[in-house]
Amino acid sequence: MILIGTKNGLVTSDGTALLEGDVTHVIDGEDGAWVLTTEQILQGEPDALRAVAPLDGIEANCLLPSRHGLFVGAADARLYRLDGSSLQRVESFDQVQDRDTWHTPWGGPPDVRSMTEAPDGTIYAGVHVGGIVRSRDGGETWTPTIDIDTDIHQVITHDDLVIAPGWNALHVSEDAGETWTEHRDGFDHTYMRAVAIAGDALLVSAAYSHAGKDAGVYRRDLRGDGPFERIEPVHPSEHNIDTFWLAANGSQAAFVTAEGELYRSTDRGRTWSRAARGLALPRCLALRE
Repeated sequence: MILIGTKNGLVTSDGTALLEGDVTHVIDGEDGAWVLTTEQILQGEPDALRAVAPLDGIEANCLLPSRHGLFVGAADARLYRLDGSSLQRVESFDQVQDRDTWHTPWGGPPDVRSMTEAPDGTIYAGVHVGGIVRSRDGGETWTPTIDIDTDIHQVITHDDLVIAPGWNALHVSEDAGETWTEHRDGFDHTYMRAVAIAGDALLVSAAYSHAGKDAGVYRRDLRGDGPFERIEPVHPSEHNIDTFWLAANGSQAAFVTAEGELYRSTDRGRTWSRAARGLALPRCLALRE
């Protein structure tokens, strides 16, 4: 099942409507799906979601269900944790070194844009623009890792890898964010926003700039050292394939475009077919078993 969050609600790839509202993030978890709207957080089976907590004015961007609880990344680079049915601010996140230098290119406040948890329980929070901040103690303390001006758009982990697309490269760390390697080989353009892992393949979206233009998805073996290859035959999008618009689960992968088209692969991103069209403005997607 492919779950697609749109400005008008949560739907499946066959057009079944599951939830009304502006859905901004959806995650497939072991105990069901987690869904973030502009009003609340919900959880459960996609056809039986229950309200978990209202946002009460918090402008939330992303969720992270972790062994340390549910974290919520928000505007103004704030972080919250679910406590019962309410969200409590993680004050230690407000004390991160050099936080006062976080910014955005247009002069607005920074955002916690994405989060991930490594197999060892380490949490990584991607701040736009503020680099990637790491916690090894369940959110009690936080340490900067990558340079702030790398302008990270998403962060994910896989085994010992931390992977993050940015404004001019794909950044990969093999030592928990202590050092980073930049990857650009094979990309037509290097403005990157989304990343996913399909089996042993790494998928990344890239476009000409923040405004999009000639956006596409690229593929390479996860632990390979060769160039990325652009997937074909998919018509290029004139808009960015944004953070959370690309997802994978095992050998399954999917992405949506701003033009309302959904593409799907069942062979770890080697071949693709269009699975839907005419979707409302997409926000995110997730794949369920």
